[in-house]
Amino acid sequence: VVKKPAAAKTAAVKMPLAKPAAPKLKADAKAEAAKPKVSKPAAAPAAKIEAAPKPAVSKPAAPKPKAAPKTKAAQAAEAKLEAAKADSLKRSEVLGGLALAELVAAAALEHKVVKPVILDLTGLSSVADFYYIASAENSRQVMAIAEKILRRAKEAGVRSLGQEGLSGDTRWALLDLGDVVANIFLPEARDLYDLESLWADAPRVS
Repeated sequence: VVKKPAAAKTAAVKMPLAKPAAPKLKADAKAEAAKPKVSKPAAAPAAKIEAAPKPAVSKPAAPKPKAAPKTKAAQAAEAKLEAAKADSLKRSEVLGGLALAELVAAAALEHKVVKPVILDLTGLSSVADFYYIASAENSRQVMAIAEKILRRAKEAGVRSLGQEGLSGDTRWALLDLGDVVANIFLPEARDLYDLESLWADAPRVS
């Protein structure tokens, strides 16, 4: 009897078992959550390359034509005109309403007027800012005083806008110098017209 050889016992191969991961502790989970999340910086935008502005090309200015040389007569006339302008400007800066009234009073005093008065009518009359009133002894003196006032005003660059009573046997000479109206009376004519009472509210200028 032939005996069959016993089947060899196959050795069971034991595979090592993987150990399960240890559970994380609560403290470790909190630490993970507390860690700040690091965000990647955004990429910087590409810089725009601007084209350099083209320099403006300025056209050369056209040459100015040379002025013709002035003649001696033209130069003299121009110098005279400039001097007149400067003189007029100087007088206009010096002479105002009150300055002109004082000039009139000073001119009249050269002929020894009687009871001169300057009335300040600024804001009270549309005719003039100042009235000058004075008396003279006779008609000849009235005319002499009026002519002296006109002469002094003209020298100061002031033109007369009107005048009355400068001819014949005058009793009242009236000179309209713009800001100032000068009145030269004989005593009886001054009392008759009584301009000082008419402008009683006007201040008197010393």
